Amino acid sequence: MARRHTTRLIEMGTKPVVGKPMQLTLNEVNELFIKLIEADISREDADRWAYAKMQAFDANELEFYPCSDEVKLWNAVQYLYGIVTKVSPNEYMHSLDEIKDKFEAEWQLPA
Repeated sequence: MARRHTTRLIEMGTKPVVGKPMQLTLNEVNELFIKLIEADISREDADRWAYAKMQAFDANELEFYPCSDEVKLWNAVQYLYGIVTKVSPNEYMHSLDEIKDKFEAEWQLPA
């Protein structure tokens, strides 16, 4: 199971190349939200993706592209980190509908 998880993270662009900073784009954020909303990835996968971005940021290995989108991109990372938080054993803090609405309002690229 760990191998599948690692493969998914690599597919989602979370494995940095040694000596090269990890780049974060609005396209990547869009793809991740769509996969989450369509249940192609789990909340846990999205949370781990965001955590990897935070670790890269803390290590000064994360670039926002374009840099003018830094605040928007970082807000997406922060929103996704903790997306697994529950308010009760069977209820998440943010429903899938709330996640979709937030995505559409904040990060969705025009079609």
